[in-house]
This record gives sequence, structure tokens and C-alpha cells, in this order.
Amino acid sequence: MSKILLFTLINILFIQLSFASMEEGLSAIKSRQYEQGYQAFKIEADKGNVEAQFQIAKMFQSGMKPDRKFKNALIWYNLAANNGHSVAQFNLGLMHAIGQGTRKNPKQAESWISEAYKSAKTPRETMIFNMRVKKLAVYGVKTKY
Repeated sequence: MSKILLFTLINILFIQLSFASMEEGLSAIKSRQYEQGYQAFKIEADKGNVEAQFQIAKMFQSGMKPDRKFKNALIWYNLAANNGHSVAQFNLGLMHAIGQGTRKNPKQAESWISEAYKSAKTPRETMIFNMRVKKLAVYGVKTKY
């Protein structure tokens, strides 16, 4: 019984530490301290935290990292997407659709966007995906949605 209690307490401690690192990262980003935010996210991303992986991908894609590299965004989106992060899946699909960080690949784009819709956790996410898919027509990307 004491082993179970000890295990539970250790898990709670790790969850709280992880939450603190994520909060630290988000706070740093809000105050435009991007490198500090990146470091906080990186610690968690290396532990497999899907949200941290997604945040790092966004940083590379949006230029919050001085060495804005779409290929790095693609790598981090892939990690988060393969771990079920629906917005990462959608963004990965968009990158394949428009050829950002990779060659245009309509089949990959369709596959990831379709997966994102399946993984969407709320109606709001689905609505946002719908609005963003409509914008794909600007890039000449045809979708079934």
C-alpha cells in the first residue's frame, strides 16, 4: 500500500513540475522572452509533453526563434501530431498543402487534415479547422471539407 501511495505522490509532483514549466514558458512568450520560453518548453518537450512540442513548433513557424526554420517547425509538429495533438496535425497538413518546410504534398496534407478532424476535442476546434480550410483555396488547395 505504501508503494502505491509513494508512486502516486511522485506522479503528482512530476505533473505539478511539468505544469509549472509550461506556465513559465507561456508567461515568457507573453512577455516576448522567446529564448526563455523555448528553454522551458524544450525541457518538457524532451520528456514527451505533447503541448510543449506543439508550442516549440509554433515558435519556429511564427518566427519567435531568431533562426526561423520551417523544417524545424515541421519536425516538432510531426512529434506532436504523432502523439495525437489535433492542432499540430492540422498545422502539419497546412504545411504540406502549401509547401512550407517541405515540398507540396496534397496527399499528406489531406491525410493530416483528416486526422485533425478525427482528433478534434471540441466543436470550437472543428469550427476553427473549417474556417482555416476555406483559406486553403487561396493557395489552390482543394479539400473535401
